Amino acid sequence: MLGQGYDEASNMRGQWSGLQAFASAKRHSELKFTRKAEIQELLDAGKLGTDFLCQALQSKSQVILNTRFPKQTVELLYLTSALDPRNSFKRFSIDDICNLAEKFYPEDFTTTELQALNQQLGFYKIDMDRLPAFKNLDSIPKLLKCLLDTGLAHTYHLVDRLIRLVLTLHVSTATTERAFSSMRLIKNRLRNKIEGEFLADCMLLHIEKEFVDSIDNESLISDFNSLKSRRVQLQ
Repeated sequence: MLGQGYDEASNMRGQWSGLQAFASAKRHSELKFTRKAEIQELLDAGKLGTDFLCQALQSKSQVILNTRFPKQTVELLYLTSALDPRNSFKRFSIDDICNLAEKFYPEDFTTTELQALNQQLGFYKIDMDRLPAFKNLDSIPKLLKCLLDTGLAHTYHLVDRLIRLVLTLHVSTATTERAFSSMRLIKNRLRNKIEGEFLADCMLLHIEKEFVDSIDNESLISDFNSLKSRRVQLQ
């Protein structure tokens, strides 16, 4: 079985241009799938992120999280783990879930809804422990599907809303793609010995154009000129 996947971004150029049409012409029996329902889209989009979340929060990966990700991102992952249904909702914490909604989704929950969420979570946990349908769940997407199948998504609508927000966290691939494209322009064959720190600075200036536009050239020249005496005055 062969499958093709595209993110609707037309960024293939040169000799690879037209790859999708070429592959489709060669495979006349291929099946093309479209999004059937909102829940399926959430399951597909959230599976990779939540699988990483569940693995990353293990004790051996905590050091990696603390050193590779910003503090705010680590906190988001930690608070999100309170929704994890694995091991009979072992990580469940009303305080953490409420903090998640209040700190990271302030525009999606009013003050009244945050108070209602706190009360709703107590009854939610009782049903999670009581109902057989919620036993042995191993991911947050499956928890969402189970809430829909049992009709409890309406009963615990605030919990359902928060889970959907968690599963639809924006995954920024555009910046990453721009970074790889810029790297070929900056670290080319003639500059292949450029060191990491200088490369990162050059790429930052090339990718984050809005940041560059905010820099005042005169103040930059003044700071550079004041570092040491020079043969030619810049000002």
